[in-house]
Amino acid sequence: EIFAMDGIERYSKYISITEHVIVGSLALAALNILVQDGVSGLSRDFVRFLRKLPAVNSIIRLVLAGEVKGAMKLLANENGDKKAESDIGVIEIPEKSVSAEMIMSKLKYMYSTEKSRESGKGFAITYTSTSTMKELSESLGVAYELFSESTGSGNVAHEKLVADAWKIFMHTNAINPTAYHSLRRFETEVLSMCAWMLNGDAQVAGTLTSGGTESVLMAVKTYRDRARKLCPHITTPNMIAPTTIHPAFEK
Repeated sequence: EIFAMDGIERYSKYISITEHVIVGSLALAALNILVQDGVSGLSRDFVRFLRKLPAVNSIIRLVLAGEVKGAMKLLANENGDKKAESDIGVIEIPEKSVSAEMIMSKLKYMYSTEKSRESGKGFAITYTSTSTMKELSESLGVAYELFSESTGSGNVAHEKLVADAWKIFMHTNAINPTAYHSLRRFETEVLSMCAWMLNGDAQVAGTLTSGGTESVLMAVKTYRDRARKLCPHITTPNMIAPTTIHPAFEK
């Protein structure tokens, strides 16, 4: 019993020393981060550490799942259907086109149903409106026709249709899909049609980008995340590209 007690005391002493070493190391690391990055850096690394804990990560996932579920309710289609748009199915590209007049009529109607356009409830989303800045709207419309890139169709009527559509929605903002439902519908249908072209199903997700740089960044990020999942053993991947590649790939 004496030898057993002596062993336990010695073991407890080692544990105590180890605990002090660990706590001291963590304190030094925290102090180093505080000196180099300040309080914000320390808070950031602390949150990253917490997220690695299984219990904390599970709680975060539950919270995010709840947020996604709530967002999907807000993104229900305009017909009042309780199903989310992702459950409706894939939208195919129509076999026959419609007239420009019909398109403009539908766009104007959709724009007229937007509630946040003139209500003053679009803080940080909309800063201009057609009613209060008519001259600016007209100037922006002229500027768009002068400096916007051609769609490459070579069709004057088609180019005019694109410009007229832009003029209708120039004061809207797609940053928040719950603010302007018409823009969300445009994006949803375009993505669904692209999924149909590539043999995708209703579970395919995507986003419309606003230019070449964002398109490149999103594409590379998607491939990177896919590679991390399928090839976790590759920790320092390379990107093979010609010297004429888009500058965004360097980012």
